[in-house]
Amino acid sequence: MSARNIMAKLLLTAGAACILAAVGLWGEARLAQGQLHLAAAAVPGPSDASQPPAAPGSAPLVVEPKQGQVIYKLIIPRIKVMNFVVYGTSDAALKKAPGHVEGTPFPWEMGNSAVAAHRDYFFWRLNELETGDEVRVESDMGNLQYKVTQKRVVNQSDVGVLSPTGRPQITLISCWPLIYIGNAPDRLVVTAELVVQ
Repeated sequence: MSARNIMAKLLLTAGAACILAAVGLWGEARLAQGQLHLAAAAVPGPSDASQPPAAPGSAPLVVEPKQGQVIYKLIIPRIKVMNFVVYGTSDAALKKAPGHVEGTPFPWEMGNSAVAAHRDYFFWRLNELETGDEVRVESDMGNLQYKVTQKRVVNQSDVGVLSPTGRPQITLISCWPLIYIGNAPDRLVVTAELVVQ
């Protein structure tokens, strides 16, 4: 067998292994979302269900959610995202779902609400969003609609994307570039502002 044939077989084997690993990660994420769906149906959300939906800018939650607890559903029609968002950005939380970044307001509160997700799990098509695309949040606190206003790439050390704002907005964050071995050096950041209805 020639060296060329050996190299071709090695590359095919490596490619097949990568595909199997990607399918496994995707399947694990889908399974976790299914489990979150069951958990969300069985357990009350972060708000008291007897209370009417709150408007953005209303009082914050009295009880802070636990790490990994479902707090709302994120829907982005253009890229077919319909996932629960959990509280926190620990490795365990981000394997289950996009995570609400601790220290940022919730979507129904005034300010810059941030959501982070792995590029190879839930936000792998985030770069396809364009200005004007719809982002929705559904929760016990009410349903909110946002429109994408900006998309940019920043260095991973740029925490300015989490800065407070005087208006209700949601910031979606994922590693960049999408295809990268190891820890990606940058972050893709998509900002969407609340549509006042």
